[in-house]
Amino acid sequence: MNTEVCFPRGGTEKLSKRTVFNEDGEIIPTSKSSNNKANSKLKPNFAGKVSKAKSFTKTATPGSKKVKGKTKKVKAVAEVIKKVYEEDSVAFVPERLSTKKVVKGTLLLAAIKEIRDYELRVNLPNNLIGSVSITNMSDGYTGLLKRFAQSADDQLQLEELHSLGELFNVGQIIPCICVDEANSSQLLQLSINPKHLHDNLQPQNLHKDLVIYGCVNGVEDHGYRIDIGVSNITAFMPKTGTDKGLYVGSMRRFCVTESDVMGLISGETRTVTVNLLTSTSRPEQARSKDITFNSLLPGMLVEAKVHARKTEGLVVQVAALKGYVHVTHLTQHVKDFVPDEMSKFRVLSVNTATKYIHLTALPSLLNSIDSCDTGPMNVPLGEPVNITLNKIVDKYVFLKSEDTAASYMGVSLLPEKIRTLSKIADTKLKCYWFGWDYLESRPVFSTSQPNVKKSVLPTMIPGDAINAKLVKIGADGAKVLLASGFHAFIQNIHLTEVPLKNPEKKLKVGQTLPCKVLSVNMDTKRVRLTAKPSLVNSDLEPLSDLPSAKVGSLVKGVIVKLTSGALVAFYNNVVGFVGAANLAKEPIEHPADVFYIGQSVTCRILSCDAAKDKLALSFILDGDSAPSVKRKLTDTSDEGVKRRKVIPQGPKLSIGEVVSDWSVVSTTANGYNVISGLGHRAVLPNSELSDMPGIAELNAASLTVGSVVKDLVCITDNLSNYIVSNKLMFKYYSAKDGLAKDWKTLKVGDKHPGSVLSLTEHGIFISFGNGIVGLCPERLLPQNSKKYLSPGRSLLCKIVSIDTVKERMIVAIKDAECPIPRPDADLPYRMLAQNLSDLSTYQKWVSTQAKEAATASKVSGYAVGDIVKGLIVEKEEDLIRLKLENGVTAEAFGDLTSGCAARVGETALAIVMHVDLMSSKLTVLVDKHYLTDRKSCKAQSISTKVKVQQQIKSEVIYTRPEYTLAMLKGHANGRIAFIPTLQHPNSEYSIAGMFYGQENKVVIKQCDEENHLIIAAFQTEKEKQQTKAEEIQNALNLPATGSVVDAVISGKQPLQLNLKFNGRAGIGRVFVNEIDDNPAHGISPLARFKEGQSLQVKVIGASTICTNKKLRSIKHNGHQVVLNCSLRQCNTGNWKPSVEELTVGKSYNCFVTEHEFSKKEKRLQVLTSGGNVAFISWFDVNESAVESAAVIKEKYPVGGCLKTELKAFGRDGVAYMKIAPADASTSSNSTPTCTGMVVEYQPLSGLILNTHFSPKSRVPLSEMAEPGVDLDLGRFKEGQVVNCRYVKRLRHGGVLLTLREESGLLPLTKVMKGMVLAAVVSQILPVKVQVMAAGHVIEVDMTAQKLKNFARNYRNGSACWVKVRSVNDRSIKAVICDPSKDKVKATKVVPHTSTPDSSDQSQSQLPETSSKSTKSVHNATSPQQFKDEDVAEEVVDKDTGVHILFKPVSSTSERPTLDFGASIASLQRNATEPGVGDVDSKLMQLEKAGKKLKPYPEPTVDKARSVELATSQTLDRAGQPESEAELLSVLKSSPSNGSIWSKLIMVTSRHKGVEAGRARAEQALETVPYRLEKEKMLVWSSFLEVEMCYGTEDSLDHIKRRALQQMDELKVYQELVKLYSKLQKVEEAEQCYRTMLRKWADQPAVWSEYGRFLFANSKVESARSLLQRCLKTLATKFHIEVIMKFAQMELAGGNMERFTTLFENVMSNFPKRTDVWSVYIDQLIKSEHYEHARNILRRAVMQKWNSKKIQFFIGKFKDFETKYGTEESLAEATALLNTV
Repeated sequence: MNTEVCFPRGGTEKLSKRTVFNEDGEIIPTSKSSNNKANSKLKPNFAGKVSKAKSFTKTATPGSKKVKGKTKKVKAVAEVIKKVYEEDSVAFVPERLSTKKVVKGTLLLAAIKEIRDYELRVNLPNNLIGSVSITNMSDGYTGLLKRFAQSADDQLQLEELHSLGELFNVGQIIPCICVDEANSSQLLQLSINPKHLHDNLQPQNLHKDLVIYGCVNGVEDHGYRIDIGVSNITAFMPKTGTDKGLYVGSMRRFCVTESDVMGLISGETRTVTVNLLTSTSRPEQARSKDITFNSLLPGMLVEAKVHARKTEGLVVQVAALKGYVHVTHLTQHVKDFVPDEMSKFRVLSVNTATKYIHLTALPSLLNSIDSCDTGPMNVPLGEPVNITLNKIVDKYVFLKSEDTAASYMGVSLLPEKIRTLSKIADTKLKCYWFGWDYLESRPVFSTSQPNVKKSVLPTMIPGDAINAKLVKIGADGAKVLLASGFHAFIQNIHLTEVPLKNPEKKLKVGQTLPCKVLSVNMDTKRVRLTAKPSLVNSDLEPLSDLPSAKVGSLVKGVIVKLTSGALVAFYNNVVGFVGAANLAKEPIEHPADVFYIGQSVTCRILSCDAAKDKLALSFILDGDSAPSVKRKLTDTSDEGVKRRKVIPQGPKLSIGEVVSDWSVVSTTANGYNVISGLGHRAVLPNSELSDMPGIAELNAASLTVGSVVKDLVCITDNLSNYIVSNKLMFKYYSAKDGLAKDWKTLKVGDKHPGSVLSLTEHGIFISFGNGIVGLCPERLLPQNSKKYLSPGRSLLCKIVSIDTVKERMIVAIKDAECPIPRPDADLPYRMLAQNLSDLSTYQKWVSTQAKEAATASKVSGYAVGDIVKGLIVEKEEDLIRLKLENGVTAEAFGDLTSGCAARVGETALAIVMHVDLMSSKLTVLVDKHYLTDRKSCKAQSISTKVKVQQQIKSEVIYTRPEYTLAMLKGHANGRIAFIPTLQHPNSEYSIAGMFYGQENKVVIKQCDEENHLIIAAFQTEKEKQQTKAEEIQNALNLPATGSVVDAVISGKQPLQLNLKFNGRAGIGRVFVNEIDDNPAHGISPLARFKEGQSLQVKVIGASTICTNKKLRSIKHNGHQVVLNCSLRQCNTGNWKPSVEELTVGKSYNCFVTEHEFSKKEKRLQVLTSGGNVAFISWFDVNESAVESAAVIKEKYPVGGCLKTELKAFGRDGVAYMKIAPADASTSSNSTPTCTGMVVEYQPLSGLILNTHFSPKSRVPLSEMAEPGVDLDLGRFKEGQVVNCRYVKRLRHGGVLLTLREESGLLPLTKVMKGMVLAAVVSQILPVKVQVMAAGHVIEVDMTAQKLKNFARNYRNGSACWVKVRSVNDRSIKAVICDPSKDKVKATKVVPHTSTPDSSDQSQSQLPETSSKSTKSVHNATSPQQFKDEDVAEEVVDKDTGVHILFKPVSSTSERPTLDFGASIASLQRNATEPGVGDVDSKLMQLEKAGKKLKPYPEPTVDKARSVELATSQTLDRAGQPESEAELLSVLKSSPSNGSIWSKLIMVTSRHKGVEAGRARAEQALETVPYRLEKEKMLVWSSFLEVEMCYGTEDSLDHIKRRALQQMDELKVYQELVKLYSKLQKVEEAEQCYRTMLRKWADQPAVWSEYGRFLFANSKVESARSLLQRCLKTLATKFHIEVIMKFAQMELAGGNMERFTTLFENVMSNFPKRTDVWSVYIDQLIKSEHYEHARNILRRAVMQKWNSKKIQFFIGKFKDFETKYGTEESLAEATALLNTV
């Protein structure tokens, strides 16, 4: 045999002998050859790609007429390929399937093992077990479940909803896909939904005779709609006689009988016809030509060729794919299979990530998978069976038995004695019958008896009492263990008497519960129990079936559903219904407010119809005994309490009204019924007893019937049920009319008190009373707020946004967002006083209620500050324990023990610091120094020594989270003051900076003589400075605060006047805002004053720090002091500091204090007349956007007065003003306006503006002009300033604006089918048009002809009208609407803004625009003409509540009527692309000339893919989107676009952090199909870049490993190198190249890329050494290619000499290689070495070539001289070529 192989480039290479097999499939070693490495390059691609050498096998066929020598060479190549293929197959060992190898997306064949109520348990290959949830069956069945769950009918189940037992059978073979990897119980989560199974199936795969699984999606008159999971394609099966038992959700195998593949691809048809596949059907084997990796499905019967035989199984070839058959799925010995023999196999599993295919050859699966062997029924579970061990293969031992079929088990399950035997063949072993594997039709054994339990189900009867041990508590209920060893289940509603949200807090694992059997299911082997004490201890006869029900008898049950009545469940799944009339003697309008699900009730049977399964019940029992009517315990919201029908008696109450002297009438489950002295009746919930939840619990414990509560405030206006509150926050703000009353009165920016309702992962829900609930999202919460906030806590909230239509609002509770106003600064002190008073009341109640001498009653007699005497029983370094005379224990610890010299056994005095009623202990202070001070003040009154606002020295003696205790000094020596640690209602307790013995001055805030309480506050730094200034003021006899003195102006500055006092010491100043109450606008008030002028001023304060260097201050004891004076307050009475709260929309006089013109910020800083600092945005002072900073400074000088209006508060709480018009007397109350600068225009999003709201505020395309008006996109330029209106703030922090007078934005839920909306053309794509209307991108599908006609009349920005055709959760479909043809149009567009007046804006008509137009392409809709008799009619939609205005529309319009039926060639380019109009004009000219036009070919690619291509092309033309919202919008139309995903991942990582970026990358990997490798590689590249930039080394290594496992390794390494080079990580990139050379040393591209990298990083010598290594390693045929590339690198690096040397060497060795000559010449021309190139061309034409090659060089020479030569050189070349 000739052992030479010919290569396309020429040359030969010797073949080496390869490894071969013997008859038994064993390897026969042969001699090695030095050319093995070279021959390894000929291996074909087993993933289905055809290699170059494989094409030779087609010519080497018998009877070939080729030349004999060539035929022998071709045969040699074919044999080599065959042997190489065999050798590669041997290298892969068939592996068994395990949980570690089953990843998300793996397709598997399964058999149903067990049918449960809400899931299927299935057998998988190799002993694996999986679970299929009821929600993963099919979309049709899931839809029925949702309808059933949302149904308000009283029937228990729908007629068309069938149970899983009716849809499936035990032993049924089904395909499934892994949706989640195995959990701790090794249970795989699976799905049988066809859209998951057939995600990779394409329309071209749906050929005739294809066998495919599907689910019944609907039943029609003549057949069934079958869901096969292929997008936009539905299968239909006509009804026959063999289709009985098919319901919605049934899964069967079908065979495609009729299919138009070309129609499916082009989209002309969307339906295929199928039939059920039965045993009489034609053979189901798939044809080899139809098999691709995407079309492989579990259960498919294929024919494969055996290629390798291994001990672990077979390696086979299925078409062009490689598969594996494990030995556990072979009944024959491996040696019985002949290599190259074709055999039938069935697909077991397909791993889409690793492309690993498992097959089976078991006869039970090969013959038919429509039915399976259910196993012998005569062997009971747990019975011993004698088996014989056969052999061990791949960790499995094969078993055989005379009584049962052959089987196998894991070696690890064998006893230790047998595993240690040297030979186990024919060894006897006793096992136990454990079950039957329905997939592999074999028994399952266990070697240990305890693993097998006998069934105890037949001995259980519903109603039997039984004890159960609690094993596990889950979200749905608890798992318990019975004494027989069987497990049972208890639902949450049956776990406790009252259903609990967190039952694990009350119950403990291991606890024994007395229960009763609720139901026993023999088929699913499931037992349900109840642990409700009312059912367990009931003596009533259990109702377990309808025939045994006796009319009139009493039965005990549990409420399971509440509608207009109540549905009650009994034993054995028996249910009955209680109608609304039988709930109680009095009518109950809302049963959900009276009863709750899970409540145990006693019912009387009214009637029973066993045939119709109907049972009527009544809660009205004889003797007026009815079930207890209780409030729903889990619903503590104000709305739930509000709906209770309690008929009030007495006068009416209004929200915010405070009434005194309330008495408790009765108690309820969650509060009290109270009555006032005036006769008001109301409910006082437990959560409304105090601002702090802990104090509220104490108050609830102390209130009893007859107790009196002083003041309560009404927080609802429901006449049927008033709710009152004892919270100080609500009472305090009720006096200021600050309570939330209804949704209509709420405004953005308002502050209201509220209570924490619940804490969720999205934020905190806050209740404001009267059914008003708001959400504070995570971004508006204080740090760690969820750790210290709890339900019931009072908060001060600021409204950020509000939707009055949906009754939703967003609030903020950060301290900066809602600061306490100055008049309310004493609120924290009032709250502390209220809490201490409540604690004192509770202590008194405990002391009076304790009848016995309990320790708690003894402790409650003490108060903070009491002096006690006790015996020291224990003394340590930091602990002293005393025993008081009455037996109470007192402890002093830490600093509280200092100063005590007494020893153990001696008596000592102590001061009580804290009373702990829970532990019945006292915390005391034993310091003698403080004891002496405390004794001295015991008998003195508080009011005689302490006054409010006094400043007194103090020392800290004790700190707690709620307050700090300080002992006063001076004239109040010994008094104890409480200092709050809560400075804001929304903040956390803070004791930072406070320590024992700390000396500081305190300011007295409150004095309570009755309770002996003193509330104080530490002096702030500002107060300390003010105190120091007043001390200096008094010490130097300076003018007193509030006095009027004569002064002289000693100097002027831009913002103040410097003063000297006549005949008095000291200096002063008058700020610009203290000059005049009504200053003149545009000039500074200081302009009319001159130096030396005499003035009369009032002293308003003193400062110790003078910030002005030009003003000399008086120094006293090292401190500086200056007096602050005022001119405008000279005529006022007693002076008080001016307090001014800013309000949005109100006008203020402001004075310019500073010009901030930095790169970061451009704005004016101003000072209001009330002393508030505010800012004016650059956009509000630079309207034309052309004025420079110098012009602005001149226009608005420092000190100048401006008339301004408060526009809004920024994100940081800073006030932003705008300059008000000079003639504006009142501010506008309309939608807030703002000014912004254009950043960019984006076709898909609209205008991006930089405003004070957000740097990326957005104006949607539909909001850039009034309805019906074409947009002039050219007028919006970068840097232009535009005026706009605020609409709303988005979730991600952006802001929506509008340029229209009235916003036309609509939420998606308000867009209804049939609506006519004003739209703007966004972009014209090859298959559809995208328009924007009401703020949404709407798709309009058109044919090619209609699209071409549309493009002639419309462009981007053109106005049009659309009629909504369909709306779903993500998109809107519509059609273009012609106003001239539609006589009546619905024209309502509801504005969606956050302003209070937005709900009143009820109409937005069809716009009437100007009739002037210049071009037919851009003209607008003509004005609507109405006759006098035409009357507009307004109708309210009952479903949506939307006001719709109907008007007759005139039939004339200046816009050309669209002729959609015109015959126009298909549009293949975007109409917005430059030059389209020119192309159309040329086409028309050709038509007039009579020339034939070839129509554009119709697209043959998939429609979805064409849309993605068109979208990407449009993006390339219009500019790529940058923001996250824009990128997400693009992804809706092209979800597989890897470049957009890549950008989105990076944008998310930069703005939201690495975790958000990782989550987005994972989402992209799941969305982009694996078949689009290029797009998926872009996602992986971004994922790797995120980890390189923001992650750790460990996280980067983890992502690397994942990428290398799922993608082509070489491509991954190439991408890594690009990223490392981009980030200038040279060492990491070089390490990757070294790895690539180790793995792919035979790839010339790897060497070239590495060389280019070295040259780029100036490692020239390393690159040259690399070339030498490359030539030694690579095959000879690649040498020329690599040398040329390295030579080009040398030229790029500037080394012309080495470049020439390398090419000359190659040409001397291979002078006939035209490609070398051509590249050499091209590179010289490119590098502008023209003379050198001319010499090479002369040499080339003088060489001996054939005629074809010489003509190539002659032409190249002529072109060169024509382009780069002169006339002389061209003539010389022509002469030379003539001689050639």
